[in-house]
Order: sequence, then C-alpha cells, then structure tokens
Amino acid sequence: MGFKRSKEIVEAYEAGQYWVSTFRKVPAIASTRGIWTDLSLAPGNPKPNYYATAELTSATLAQQNGIWHGGDVAPKTKHLKGWTIGSMGAATPMTLLLCDFLMYYPLIDMDSTDEQFFSNTLSLPRYSDGLGVEMYLVATNPYLGGATFYVNYTNSDGVPGRTTNLAFSNSVTTIGSVVHSNVAAGLNYGTGPFLSLGKGDKGVRSVQSIAFQSPNGGLASLVLVRPLATILVRETTAHTEHDYFLNKLTAPQIHDGAYLNFLCSPNGSIAAVPVVGQLEVLWN
Repeated sequence: MGFKRSKEIVEAYEAGQYWVSTFRKVPAIASTRGIWTDLSLAPGNPKPNYYATAELTSATLAQQNGIWHGGDVAPKTKHLKGWTIGSMGAATPMTLLLCDFLMYYPLIDMDSTDEQFFSNTLSLPRYSDGLGVEMYLVATNPYLGGATFYVNYTNSDGVPGRTTNLAFSNSVTTIGSVVHSNVAAGLNYGTGPFLSLGKGDKGVRSVQSIAFQSPNGGLASLVLVRPLATILVRETTAHTEHDYFLNKLTAPQIHDGAYLNFLCSPNGSIAAVPVVGQLEVLWN
C-alpha cells in the first residue's frame, strides 16, 4: 500500500510494523580508488557470498543470507525508512549503492574467447519484467585485465538478441572488483558499476551469453540487481544518516524475499576497513 501521510508512519510504529538491522562488512582484499567493489563477497555480517553454484546456470540468493529486513509482509508493502552508515578507514569519501541482488550466472571463464551460453533454469524472482534491472561482472578469482567483452540479453520489453556496448576490463585484478569499472587517466572517479545496455533499453529480463574478444584470465559471475538507494560516506569522523520519509517524497520499496547488500566505490583500499551501519524498514 505504501505511506501517504505522517499519521500512517506513526501507526506503523505503534503496530510494531518496523525492523532495524545492523551490518558490518570488513573486506579482506584490497580495492582501488574509483573501482566499484561487490561487498557481498566480503567477510562480516551478513556472511560472505561466494557465487559458488552450477557453472553458467542462473541462481538466486536467499534473503536470510543478506542484510535481514524482516519477514514477508504481503499483502502489505515494505519500504526503506532510512539508514546510517560509516567507515573507520581511509577509503572515504565512499559511495555505497544498496541493491536487491536478483540473480547471477557463476564461473564464467574470462580466459576463453568462445561465446559462453547461460542456462536460464530460473527466471527473475522479483521485478520479473526486468524494468530497472541492471547487470555487472564481478571477479571471483584474480585476473589479468585488458580485455574487451560484451553480453547478449533480453531487455525489459521482452526483446531478445540485445547486446551491451563493448566493455573494457580493468587491470585491478582483485577478487570482488567490478571487472568493467574503470578510472580514466588523470581522474579520481571511474565509470559506474553497471554494463551499458543497448540504446533505448530500460532493463534486463534475462541473459543469454557472454563473449570475451581476448583472454582476460580469472573467473567471474554476471550479477543482475535492482538498485534501491545510494548514500555517500564523506569522512571517517561521522556516519552519514538518511531518512527517506523526511528527506525524500518516496521511500524505496523492498520486496518480500529480497537479498540486500552493497556495491561500493571507495577512495582507496578497503582491505581490513570496517563498513558499519544500520538499516530500518517500515511496512503498512
């Protein structure tokens, strides 16, 4: 149903229709300034996700293994009330993107120049039309970099045979890094975390194949996510707080079964750097 009046927020609290969860991720592997990193692979709370399932076959992640946002509430709807997040290391300023991790295709051989075809034994568990669904390639083993690749997919209108713009692999080579996130020479920022879709496409419904034009080394997973919210941690001396009911006109909806975790773009290495905070949801 969603919230239309302040009175409904108060009533939700009075009815106990809220949940607060804490999280603490401490990456074990170095990252690079401006290169996006998948924090779901990092140790801590919630536990790390290794994308370790059947080769090139669609798989999903269980809600309880991500940032816990309470049980199912249908036919009510659950919304992100707000969050507080900070980091005690030297990787700030740091941009964090909260995502609903929908599906992934593991064990992509980035050393192969053959087209690798995916098995879609599962379809999207949420956002089934694919509208607003993005995808990225994350390294699950060290790699060499310097290769180009593209992905064939079906867009949110159900049109198959669509192809991403040619993506370039960076030379960061570390596990957890988004392979196609790059920093141009002389700049402190990089490209976004998501693969560039074909002209006019508004999302991804399913993925059919991936092809590297030269050997890149390593293994990777192609991950489909629905971005929900963005927050910037500016410095180590203070956490960043955001309340969607106070600061925005709408609050992102969190669907039943959603696996929540972060993508992050740090200002330096996040190895052994705690990323801590809490997330609050309301439903009515």
